[in-house]
Amino acid sequence: MLKKLKTFLLVILVILITCSVYFNIHASNYPEKNVEITVTFSAGGSTDTMMRVIAVELEKRLDKRFLIVNKPGAGGEIGWTTIYAAKADGYTICNMNTPSILTKYITRPTCKFVLEDFTPIANIVTDPGVLTVSINSPFKTLEEYINYAKENPGALTCSHEGIWGDDHIALKAIEREAGVKLTEVQFDGDAPARVALLGGHIASRCGNASEAAPMVEAGKVRVLAVMSEERLPSMPDVPTFIEEGYNIVSSSSRGIGAPKGIPEEARNILIDTLREIVNDPEFLQKMKELKMNLNFIAGEEYYKFLKSMEENILISFEKTL
Repeated sequence: MLKKLKTFLLVILVILITCSVYFNIHASNYPEKNVEITVTFSAGGSTDTMMRVIAVELEKRLDKRFLIVNKPGAGGEIGWTTIYAAKADGYTICNMNTPSILTKYITRPTCKFVLEDFTPIANIVTDPGVLTVSINSPFKTLEEYINYAKENPGALTCSHEGIWGDDHIALKAIEREAGVKLTEVQFDGDAPARVALLGGHIASRCGNASEAAPMVEAGKVRVLAVMSEERLPSMPDVPTFIEEGYNIVSSSSRGIGAPKGIPEEARNILIDTLREIVNDPEFLQKMKELKMNLNFIAGEEYYKFLKSMEENILISFEKTL
């Protein structure tokens, strides 16, 4: 009897070891086919640019195509709704932009998803907000802009790219902190907002530093102030809103996520590969050229980061009601 029990236990042990080896081998083969990356904003914007750079780097290291599919609309909600309903097999991943992905369900009762419907993988960059005007604008300083807005309520148009996205939150913060009224103009994506600003169709724009940088270098726009706590190394001559006397700090964090429940092995491989990418000197140089501020946060720490931001947005939203 004892001999049979020992034999039985040995068989079970062999089975467990075999299964463990199988799953480890299976995990190490991820990805076994091409991966689709849903970008929830239009082509040409800062999120799309970042994700395309990341896709190339993932392809180099994982030997499969990482195919970008743009699904813009409703400030990202259309694309995230698609991801929420997608198969959680590790072969469909997406950008996760804050605050946009959080404010969608906080402010819209009809939104179908919440944060817990996604698997956060890693945050890549945090991009401070900026207030920009055309280089041909009469406003040379934030003070001039604010003074005009006070004297002419509603006369200045200012764009954003989605209700309760970071641009919209920044615009509302300017109105609140400076005691002015701006006329909102909403665009779906960076490209049309940029065209409108350069064409003189809008007076100003709330956007992100990385989006403004190429136009600044080309001598096409002027940044009146940045929404970071300290001046940006890429824009050392531009004051912060805090320096100008307005308590405005706003940014967009851009990371990568997937539908809830993707295999843990796939998530870990993606995290490890992304960690390798953000430490690659060539990638670091590319991010520097794009004026994107790296802020790598992975796995459960990324989830905690998102939950903390969610709590802050809830408090801010309740104060506006």
